[in-house]
Amino acid sequence: MKKIPVDLFEVKDPYNYFGRPDVLLHLAWRDGFIHNSPAHIDDLPKHYSFLKKMMEAGISQVAVMGTMHEIGFYEGSIDSGTPCSPETSYGISKNALRQLVALTAAQKKIT
Repeated sequence: MKKIPVDLFEVKDPYNYFGRPDVLLHLAWRDGFIHNSPAHIDDLPKHYSFLKKMMEAGISQVAVMGTMHEIGFYEGSIDSGTPCSPETSYGISKNALRQLVALTAAQKKIT
């Protein structure tokens, strides 16, 4: 592992900057425990822009961490088919990012 301190939102060509990786595991998120922070909505396009740049440049696999907040209130077992109905700006933003990445990954045939 190599730690590279950088503002992800400021890197113009992240794919080459980070050494042309095969896999991206996106765990970055600000104010995760402040569920209705305005930062969630403000940062959403920045996160997507970073991920989109990586996908357009040629990365082959992308994983974005999610949480129960994307699901919202739900009783019972949760699986990949559980409908999402987020109830906070955090959950709404994370769910929107998931949907945007899934759409772009499918178009570009990225895992």
